Amino acid sequence: MKFYEKPEITKIIECIGKAIQEDPVLLKRLQLYICHKYSGQKLKEIGKHFNVGESGVSQSSRRVAKEIVKDNKLKKRINKILAELKLSRV
Repeated sequence: MKFYEKPEITKIIECIGKAIQEDPVLLKRLQLYICHKYSGQKLKEIGKHFNVGESGVSQSSRRVAKEIVKDNKLKKRINKILAELKLSRV
């Protein structure tokens, strides 16, 4: 039984690209985080899309997760993106 379909990495990248246009650094960080958390792909596969290593994906994702706890505005932005992707909220 599946609760939700895992989106393709390219779909995640595209959706976040539409939502975050003003800050390329934040864009990449959120793309990495959501791909890591929701795509179901291995770190190596995610890293290929962003030209980073497996540890880079993991470390970036961990940093964003910590920021979400402290920054309600960021949390709301991510929840809006997750709703667009039809995923559960953080």
